[in-house]
Amino acid sequence: MNWSQFPFIVLKISAASLSLVLAGWVWRRRSTPGATPMVLYMLAATCWAFASAVETSSDSLAIQVLWSKVLYFGSTLIPVAWLMLVMEYTGRQEVPGRRLLILLLIVPVIILAAVWTNEAHELIWRDLHLDTSGAFPVMAFERGPLYWVNVAYAYALTLTAMFLMLRAFVQAPRPYRMQVGTLVIAALIPWAGNIMYMTGLNPWPGVDLTSVFFVITGLFTMVALFRFKLLDIVPVARYAIVASLSDAVMVFDAENRLVDFNGAARALLRRDAAALIGQPAEQIFAGWGDVVRQFQNVEEAHTELSLTQSEKRLDLDLRISPLRDRRGRLNGRVLSLRDITERKQAEADLQNAHDRLAILVRVDEELILRLDVDHVLEIALDAAMRVGGAEAGFIGLATNQEIRVAQALGDYPPGFKGASVPPEAETILRVAREHQAILRIDLDQYGQRVTVLPASRAQMVVPLLSHERLIGVLNLETSKPERFTQEVFEFLKLLAARAAIAIENAQLYQSRLALIEDLDAFAHTVAHDLKNPLNSVILSGGLLESSLDVMPPEMRQRSVRGIVRSAHKMNDIIEALLLLAGVRQMDDIPITDLDMGAIVAEVLQRLDLLIQEYHGQIVQPKAWPAAVGYAPWVEEVLANYISNALKYGGQPPRVELGGELLPDGMVRFWVRDNGAGLTPDERALLFTPFTRLGHVKAEGHGLGLSIVRRIVEKLGGAVGVESEVGQGSVFTFTLPGVPEAAAIR
Repeated sequence: MNWSQFPFIVLKISAASLSLVLAGWVWRRRSTPGATPMVLYMLAATCWAFASAVETSSDSLAIQVLWSKVLYFGSTLIPVAWLMLVMEYTGRQEVPGRRLLILLLIVPVIILAAVWTNEAHELIWRDLHLDTSGAFPVMAFERGPLYWVNVAYAYALTLTAMFLMLRAFVQAPRPYRMQVGTLVIAALIPWAGNIMYMTGLNPWPGVDLTSVFFVITGLFTMVALFRFKLLDIVPVARYAIVASLSDAVMVFDAENRLVDFNGAARALLRRDAAALIGQPAEQIFAGWGDVVRQFQNVEEAHTELSLTQSEKRLDLDLRISPLRDRRGRLNGRVLSLRDITERKQAEADLQNAHDRLAILVRVDEELILRLDVDHVLEIALDAAMRVGGAEAGFIGLATNQEIRVAQALGDYPPGFKGASVPPEAETILRVAREHQAILRIDLDQYGQRVTVLPASRAQMVVPLLSHERLIGVLNLETSKPERFTQEVFEFLKLLAARAAIAIENAQLYQSRLALIEDLDAFAHTVAHDLKNPLNSVILSGGLLESSLDVMPPEMRQRSVRGIVRSAHKMNDIIEALLLLAGVRQMDDIPITDLDMGAIVAEVLQRLDLLIQEYHGQIVQPKAWPAAVGYAPWVEEVLANYISNALKYGGQPPRVELGGELLPDGMVRFWVRDNGAGLTPDERALLFTPFTRLGHVKAEGHGLGLSIVRRIVEKLGGAVGVESEVGQGSVFTFTLPGVPEAAAIR
């Protein structure tokens, strides 16, 4: 090294040192907006200045080439760091910092790779040699194509940053203009030195003093840092705050023309800036009647409004604040719109939850207010329909092998209430079988309809369970799937649990009431029915006891026969009572397919003596429809019907038996006689527990038809009678047909 190199080395080392000190000072305040790119800028300047100083101090071409390569780490990074600093300072950084940095570093990385492999392709430098014509030897070369690419890229970034700074200078308020101006001057100085080097105007040929000018840049930056508080009060704070707001912020002048807005406002308005700036509020908010009305003759306002965009509802909080000059005159207004859709939705959800809870409390009160099954069903279904927003729904109660509709609301077909759930309603039957609730909001994807109503698009089915026993099912349907949310579904489960218990309690209560009534009638009837044969036994026995020795043989025989007949009568009454008790107590009924031909044959064999006594004629069909039930009970029903037809039929009695399959899947069996028929009043009393018609009192007791009704209802059917005076009677009962679906447990 000769002494002519020394001043340049000192200048470059000083520049490197000052840049490093500034980088350290800014790093201590790295949380401040703009600090991170400024640190990168100063570190790049340090690298450039230090590598240039080492290069200048060496007389070896190899060393100068090596440090020239190191120098490129700084020279390629400085434009990138400076542009990021300016973009963050002016608030124009619309691309996230990390992504922007990666994009900007693509060209520098390519240049660095080319620099360090230059010997292989010479795309950066060509004809490298030492130029000793000056005061000290410098590296001389011919510039390759990538060298000029690097220069062009660096100048492009610099000019972009300069444009943004000048624009910010024009738009910045007075307190910020000294900041912006200082940075503009600081940016121009080193690039002025670089232009001198590139154009050969440098008084020291071959010596790049660009890094030296960073000393001056550092000084100006220090002034901006300490004098004008560059990183304390900067426009970037305003831009960063406003731009980062999720609220839509718009500024209007005194004539209600839009002069500025942030990104959130642009997203809300869904139009480009060029189409918005300068437009009056009435045009910008066309169709937003609530906003326009707030602008009319008002300086300040705060309200909430709702809009619809792309079929989506938006709830917004609107604030209008005045902008005034130093004299207090209105210069414009600031409008902010905060999206409160989620808050409103949360409030609505909370209110819905509160309403559902209130409904649940009211339903609980209503369900226990009256222990009446129909009342409970009506209250439960009405509450479920209102909460779920359903258009149709029903509650079906479980019988032995089916779900029978007990309460229904909606556009169901005539006769639906009281009918069995059809087999094609697969979802409902599945819930009944598996005791698991199902929510389906995608019914359109099913090729075969699985609901009762074809127009339904969503369905909720919940089992009514009490102590794990199936009481029935609650089914809701709608053509608007959005109504059946998961929250509604969960609430419906709670409602169904309460309804199931209430229905069971109402059933038990009504059953207990019926039992009490039956017991009262039972006591009266049994006492009356047993009294007559017992009196006969007492009278005949007493007569035998007192007159046995003198009584003629024929009278003794008559008295004995009377005692035996009365004993059989009392035995029949006792057997009927035992059968009735069995029907009441038996819950787990073994339901099987019925062989009606065999059952009828067994009944006729039991009644053979009665048939012979009355000379009765029995007419049977060639075939019986298939039904299910409990054979011993069905035998008792037929035995009762046929015996009554023989006793109270014509002279001689003609009894016709038959059966048919009904449209609802039930099977109807009948016993037709040729007797005198019944009046309407007598028909109304026929199946009333423990009551007897006038002509029955002579020979029968009031238990028979009551037992028939209990048996048939227990098997899931119903009893009936058709009769007119002088036309005979037809006694009927129904049983479930052989089901197509699996049995419901």
